[in-house]
Amino acid sequence: MKAGTYKTAGPAGSFGCYWERASNAGGEFDAIIANGNLDGSGRVTVNEGEVFKSTRCQEWTRTG
Repeated sequence: MKAGTYKTAGPAGSFGCYWERASNAGGEFDAIIANGNLDGSGRVTVNEGEVFKSTRCQEWTRTG
């Protein structure tokens, strides 16, 4: 995902939406820069060089 600000309408189902910004794609806990769970709409800014992951979320759309 390119650097920028993205928004989502929220969870794709009834279990909530999880997002994560990480310093690499390795999956280690200490690589997480920020994360969260959404029950409604949300917005995340991804910086250059970061990896963005999400699960159970509706599509993320770039806003800036």
